Amino acid sequence: MDLKIDFTDKEISPWSGVYLLKKMLDRMEFDEILSALNLPETGSNRGYHPIN
Repeated sequence: MDLKIDFTDKEISPWSGVYLLKKMLDRMEFDEILSALNLPETGSNRGYHPIN
């Protein structure tokens, strides 16, 4: 989905830029970059993988 970026006088959410950040990280294949790093594993049973 391509977005048109433009100026507006309408109110927008302060979170609207998060979508642009997500698109950028997806294009960089950021998940694969993080997977290639040697990040420490959690030792807790309530922990989660550092990539998440």
